[in-house]
Amino acid sequence: MPQLDTILQSVFQLHKLKITYQKINQEVSARTIRPYGIVIKEMIWYLIGYCESSFTIRMFRCDRIMDCTRLEDTFIYPKNFELKSYFKDAMKGFQQKCALEEQYLVTMVVNEKTFCYLKGMEYSIVWHEKDRWKICINLYGFENAQNDYWNIIMNATCIEPPELRKALYKKLSAHLEDMQ
Repeated sequence: MPQLDTILQSVFQLHKLKITYQKINQEVSARTIRPYGIVIKEMIWYLIGYCESSFTIRMFRCDRIMDCTRLEDTFIYPKNFELKSYFKDAMKGFQQKCALEEQYLVTMVVNEKTFCYLKGMEYSIVWHEKDRWKICINLYGFENAQNDYWNIIMNATCIEPPELRKALYKKLSAHLEDMQ
């Protein structure tokens, strides 16, 4: 993420940011942000700040920030804002929203080490045999399953539904070709 240095510098120096952000549905927008902080969860970096376009505090995945520029405009950090509390509440709200709005059930066989990636997720164990578990997990959509949950899927075998397995195989093959 080449823009990470710019984001961190803006957070520490209380300078506004101009970002170009791509949502999960591929929609792109330009925004001016008052960056309050950065949070890392499960190897995903999030920028939290006040969005002057929507007039509210928002959370942005840093890997979806396509471009950013540190502005000369400064801002005052709000006295009553707590980054940790905001992030916790936002993640809880996001998970509830996804559970209500979207379900994409994926069945896979995993080993014990995979369970560290499943904290806070909706899943059920179908069967267990020695060091293997067959689980059914909600990955909240085909696109999310391919992009946001790569760390889970890379530690799994026998992935269903078939369209997800095919898409992941294609993505992995392309990645391996790039490495050669």
